[in-house]
Amino acid sequence: MRNIDYQKLEIILIVTCSKTNQRYVGVSICSQKFTIMKNKIILSAMVLILTTLTCVFAQPKKSYVEGTISGADLKLKGYFWFSNSLSNGAQLISYMETLDATRQTLNAKQFERFESADLYLEKFDVAHANSSHGAEVLIPRIAKGKINLFKYTYVADNQKHNLNQESHYYIHKGIVKTQITYNNFKEKMEELINDNLELLQKVRNNDLSYYKLQLIISEYNGNTGGAGGSEVSSE
Repeated sequence: MRNIDYQKLEIILIVTCSKTNQRYVGVSICSQKFTIMKNKIILSAMVLILTTLTCVFAQPKKSYVEGTISGADLKLKGYFWFSNSLSNGAQLISYMETLDATRQTLNAKQFERFESADLYLEKFDVAHANSSHGAEVLIPRIAKGKINLFKYTYVADNQKHNLNQESHYYIHKGIVKTQITYNNFKEKMEELINDNLELLQKVRNNDLSYYKLQLIISEYNGNTGGAGGSEVSSE
């Protein structure tokens, strides 16, 4: 907005109105109109500033999940929020014992799993575009059974609006914990679902590809006649 010299503008208006036959009346009217106009400009500016400040400070709050997080020597109950980006090569976790408690920052590498009513996360060593050495990250499980499937979605550093997201799949079956990629998909399926030949044949014939991984695991876990059977924990 351009800077306005209100004093000079008022003088100009007064001089202009003074040229009329009703000089003093004109001066009074013009001064009143100018005062009203100036007040409207100031009011509009104040509204704009307040609106801007409201947008800046009214950011969405973090969605905390109530549950339990466990590590080798540490177990905490309370409310948690998990970052989907790395800070100095680490996944950070916000923790509050109660919603009124002081927030603490935890490092995911201290823990093995997180459990709540609707969410289960487990630690994996992951490849991460933001870390040259990878990172230990707690990843949400999206399929439960003899094969537990995890999907890790992260956003690059400095991307505040979840742009440029990448997703990777990880599997836990028995003592095997591994990443499934487009390049190793068929090799890993030969190892992981070879006790379900019908399903494996669909992979070999390209009827089911990497992009159908969630469907493959779902069918495998739900095949009561084969290895899928009943659901089991990752432990």
